[in-house]
Amino acid sequence: MKAASRMALLLVLIAAFPGWAKPRDWGTKHRHGGVKLSYWSAALDGEIKFTDRGTDLLGEKTEIGETLSLVDDLKIENPQGVPELILDFRPTKRNRLYLSYFQGRYRGDNNNIFPDNPIEFLGRTFTGQVGTRIQVDRVKAFYQFSPLAFKRGYLGALLGTELYLFDVTLEGRIGGTSLKKEENAVFPLVLPVVGVSGECTLLYGLGLFGQASGMHLEIMNLQASYVDLLGGVQFKVSRFYAAAGYQWLQGQASLDLLSDKTFQIDLFHQGPIAFVGFNL
Repeated sequence: MKAASRMALLLVLIAAFPGWAKPRDWGTKHRHGGVKLSYWSAALDGEIKFTDRGTDLLGEKTEIGETLSLVDDLKIENPQGVPELILDFRPTKRNRLYLSYFQGRYRGDNNNIFPDNPIEFLGRTFTGQVGTRIQVDRVKAFYQFSPLAFKRGYLGALLGTELYLFDVTLEGRIGGTSLKKEENAVFPLVLPVVGVSGECTLLYGLGLFGQASGMHLEIMNLQASYVDLLGGVQFKVSRFYAAAGYQWLQGQASLDLLSDKTFQIDLFHQGPIAFVGFNL
């Protein structure tokens, strides 16, 4: 009898759900922006090459530095959590401003480097155990214009700038000796980026979102290309926002500096991502 009563009550609630849900804001009222925090379980892969050109004792030109695989050579531990703070402001129906910052930290420890198989990095030849620290900081600032803007979503064009700061450190024994040294390379990169972004609320706050951005740049001694894809499912009710999806990021860059140093990176950054925040 109790089971039947509970089932009847459940059916009544389900039947009445559209009625009591209708007056609520299921992602269509608070559309003036938001503050969000994301957590990206991101695996970092690819290759880096940081070289230093010089001359040896005989006056011959030298170049110390080789292409290193983050996973195979430096044994980077994957994945790592990458938090990101996102500020989103929509002053008018078709205009949106977007600012975000994230920082990813990765470590690696290669215990299988022998004197006959060294690692060359930025003027040093490392042997024995080599420890690696990589930090990636990104600041993203976008302006979005949405020619398609309606109550349940938008579709717009993106124009903005992304500032990357790559900080790579290798530490280990040098030249087959017991002497330990550390080499550090900091590689800033400013990229103009264009793309598209959109979202649509479907039913009771559930909806879809997506963003694609990228660029290709060749200026003087800099060559860079970049693709960032993000998409997933979101939920909005009143001022609450939550979402889950997947982000895939690929970037390549090559830069020759006046100090006879050369930086080259070819990185893949990807993994599931979750968001939580509140709408304005």
